[in-house]
Amino acid sequence: MQRIFIIIGLIVFVFFRNSYSQQFILEWEISQGLEYVGDIDGDGVGEFVDYDSDNFITTFYDGQNHNLKWTITEKIFNDDIFDADAMVHPAYSKFPSIDYNGDGKRELFFEPSVGEGIIIVDVVNNTNVFEWVDDQITTVDFETLSDVDGDGELELVYRTIQYNFNFPDSNINKTYVYSTGLTTTALEGNNISSPKAYRLEQNYPNPFNPATTIRYSLTSSEKVSVSIYDASGQLVKEFINEHFQAGEYEVIWDGSNNFGEKVSSGAYFYQLTTGDYAEAKKMILLK
Repeated sequence: MQRIFIIIGLIVFVFFRNSYSQQFILEWEISQGLEYVGDIDGDGVGEFVDYDSDNFITTFYDGQNHNLKWTITEKIFNDDIFDADAMVHPAYSKFPSIDYNGDGKRELFFEPSVGEGIIIVDVVNNTNVFEWVDDQITTVDFETLSDVDGDGELELVYRTIQYNFNFPDSNINKTYVYSTGLTTTALEGNNISSPKAYRLEQNYPNPFNPATTIRYSLTSSEKVSVSIYDASGQLVKEFINEHFQAGEYEVIWDGSNNFGEKVSSGAYFYQLTTGDYAEAKKMILLK
């Protein structure tokens, strides 16, 4: 940043001007907050996405000529994804964007506009590769895409919770494991971390009001950070940032931020960070 001084009489005016290397040249800009999702159709050019949350419309744009490419309707775009092109992404972004159906194009993760579930969409052809929807379920948490049974093929694992708000002890919890038919090589280049030295539990209760408990465990001595983020990725609360020995731990969040102010109802992410690894889970604050 350059400062330009102009002296008129006894008054000094200071103007600021952006200064940067001429190797950085603005190529284009658009009056929308687009998100880059990588090269979906494998043509060598990445795509940007815009999501209209009011009307459940997801629009994809060409990263080279900025033209409209595809439109997906009646589904909720879930940007908690990552791909081989991503160098930096939110720690809670964990659903891999890969080629699930073998057509050379990568599919993306959506949620139903009604009910809860997981939908893997071929956005190029506007077809669903996988769909699981249940309007009785309260929460769906993607767990992993991994070879969980050692057969060399990937399994899609997620768990669901059906809450009974009148009788919390009668909540229905289930875990689903689906074979994908993909070999483990499909994940190469997708930045999936090696087995972790910790476990982050789903908070309980969830949804919650006024407080909820977050439990985690470590298999070795680690420097641990536990933080709360809102749906836009802004830090809300930081609990700890220090070394812990192996063992089981918990923190209780009372719905307040770092300044002691109560936050509004909505979706939040709690994140556990240890060394080079991070994991986060979604929770709902209801008032």
